[in-house]
Amino acid sequence: MHIYESFLDFKSVVGLDAKSLSDMILQTLQSYGLDVKTCLVGQGYDGASVMSGAQKGVQQRVREATPLAVYTHCYAHKLNLVLVDCCKSVSDAADFFRFAREAVQYVFVSDAIPHKVWLDVQKELYRDEPPRQLQRLSDTRWACRVIACM
Repeated sequence: MHIYESFLDFKSVVGLDAKSLSDMILQTLQSYGLDVKTCLVGQGYDGASVMSGAQKGVQQRVREATPLAVYTHCYAHKLNLVLVDCCKSVSDAADFFRFAREAVQYVFVSDAIPHKVWLDVQKELYRDEPPRQLQRLSDTRWACRVIACM
């Protein structure tokens, strides 16, 4: 037996409920010729209840169809949550991200004029670069904080 990792294309999502998602996952794996009953031994998702729910979540529904598929909360998401909590406990970092969140809310929520001014200022300062967009901050996606810092 050879073990290898592949990226599969999951395009046809009918709904975002646990049944639709678990059906789509199992059908997609089977469409690639995988015997999910014997070959699917693990599944990892974020902590969203629709994915991780022990009673009716995707992981439980997949596990009913494939008893060997043990669920593990995605470690990348766990690490992300740790980083976000660490930043909240450092006052300078917390102040910076609070300012970034308020700037995003002001620019995008207030109206289109501040957004236009933001783009015009960038065009003036960085003539050779395309203007950057402010990123909405998320506690579950560290990448948006990295982009906000840049």
